[in-house]
Amino acid sequence: MEGNRPAMSFASDKPHVAVFDLDGTLTRRDTYLWFLLRSFSRRPLRLFWLIPLAALVVCHRMGKLSNSQLKEAFLARILGGLSKAELSSMGAAFSRVVLKKGMRAGAYEQIEAHRKAGHRLLLATASLDIYVAHIARELRFEGFAATKCAWTADDVLSGKLDGPNLRGDMKLAAVRASLGSDWGSSVVVAYSDHESDIPLLAAARIGVAVNPTARLRAQAGALGLKIVDWGNCAPQIPT
Repeated sequence: MEGNRPAMSFASDKPHVAVFDLDGTLTRRDTYLWFLLRSFSRRPLRLFWLIPLAALVVCHRMGKLSNSQLKEAFLARILGGLSKAELSSMGAAFSRVVLKKGMRAGAYEQIEAHRKAGHRLLLATASLDIYVAHIARELRFEGFAATKCAWTADDVLSGKLDGPNLRGDMKLAAVRASLGSDWGSSVVVAYSDHESDIPLLAAARIGVAVNPTARLRAQAGALGLKIVDWGNCAPQIPT
């Protein structure tokens, strides 16, 4: 494990909380698009509904469309109108695929290392609660914070988000809210691969860049982040 932050020691009775990002951190790929692509096979007649999405992706890359707006557009055209019961079943099935085929080599070991040390585990992600709830349950996390989907009065997916898309400052705010007083009274260790999570990584007592993007790696030194490669290193508890 490499990093620029000096070794730190904490009182043995001080509680720890390990906060894990999902996409690109615990997993090797983006789960949102993966879930949508798998779900699309159930609704192939919506193929023509997807054509406008290409233009929206271009608008997003040009800065004319927010990440939240793009996420809602994909959600509405691929999954809009499905019932909560059906999507819960799809989310449960997808979570099993992710845990079996999509996890990084060192993710399970790192989670277990924290669990054996008696640390609280929290999953924090911009991905959808539809399947994140199942992943968090399967990994035996104490809690999770995820982007919420909005439902109609008849429990049908509206295609909108219920609240903020948990990226950047929004994810940090959600983690603080989830932990409550534990945020200030615990040693918070945060793991992420992406520069959008810099607010969380910088605010945590210990920030860990996992297989980081080029942008996050470039800023890791200035932020005092540890850098790890879960494909090649043994599990370690950052200190």
